[in-house]
Amino acid sequence: MLEITETKRLGTELITLKGELARENSEDFKSNILQLAENKGTKIILDMWEVDFVDSIGIGALMDVADELEKTGRMLKLYRLNSNVKRVLDSIHLCNKLRVVNAV
Repeated sequence: MLEITETKRLGTELITLKGELARENSEDFKSNILQLAENKGTKIILDMWEVDFVDSIGIGALMDVADELEKTGRMLKLYRLNSNVKRVLDSIHLCNKLRVVNAV
């Protein structure tokens, strides 16, 4: 299960994820994030501190969202990756492609 909420932190709109990003919820994740991103600025920031698991389908969903946003001149940034998720993205060299940031 993956919870998606919008929050405002230090004057920046964040989309906060909690749970697992996997095959079971990847399509819902993509449609929800793209819908939430419609009314945002050029930078879409996902706070991923509470995402404790991402499988290959979930990684593909992140890449799909990033690609869709880029088509409209916007940028996806991943913020506060926990060590497990960061290790997975590092191991397949996606931290740069998915724009992992430590601050917003």
